Amino acid sequence: MEGARPVQRIALASLSLIAVALATVTVASTPQTEPVAAQEKSTEQPVPAVPSKHTVEVTVSGPYDTVMHVSRAGAQTEVELQGEPFEFEFTETLAHVGSLGITVRADSADPSGEPLRCAIRVDGVTVADDAQTGTGKSGTARVHCMIPLDI
Repeated sequence: MEGARPVQRIALASLSLIAVALATVTVASTPQTEPVAAQEKSTEQPVPAVPSKHTVEVTVSGPYDTVMHVSRAGAQTEVELQGEPFEFEFTETLAHVGSLGITVRADSADPSGEPLRCAIRVDGVTVADDAQTGTGKSGTARVHCMIPLDI
């Protein structure tokens, strides 16, 4: 404060006193959640987030002419089931929300004898289930199942 005019010295001194008073009030009004000794002893490091693993089960069934389409991450696969149910289970690590984005579709021209059905379960919980016993306007039956993006 050397070289400052008296008014500036008074203003700077006042600001210093206000800052000290505010710091004292803030410290005095802050609730203590742990004793200070316990805070000093705490050496636990936060646990880093570990990607969670999920068990995914996909089931598709239908009559002999059922064709299944599976899409994931831009890749698509088509399989003719020939009356055999498709059941597949795998474990997947969830890297980010929506990374389990699997879509299954199945088509059949005549699901009257055996319903056309698809289902997806994640960790034992059904997240998608669709079944058809008749054909639509297109003359085919179609079911569609996908894992919701929030899983």
